[in-house]
Amino acid sequence: MQPSDSDKSRHQLLLFHSELAFLVRTFFFVLLGSIVPFRGMRAAMVPALGIVGVLIAASLACRSIQPVAWRGLHPVEIEVAVLLIPRD
Repeated sequence: MQPSDSDKSRHQLLLFHSELAFLVRTFFFVLLGSIVPFRGMRAAMVPALGIVGVLIAASLACRSIQPVAWRGLHPVEIEVAVLLIPRD
């Protein structure tokens, strides 16, 4: 079954809208980055590295605990659980 002309034009409109939204978001973040003062970056470097280190340690701890937590589950149940885990 061939898509109708209205379906094609709707698809083109949605594609144009998504591209325009991407352009606006990109412009916003570039503008935001251009007004951020960089003088305070060195003072924030140590806490930022500490937060990143804690996140990496928590991720490694979760990955080492995961097999123990899922030990008695059926493989299908594990697959469904993995699909339900939110991702970025």
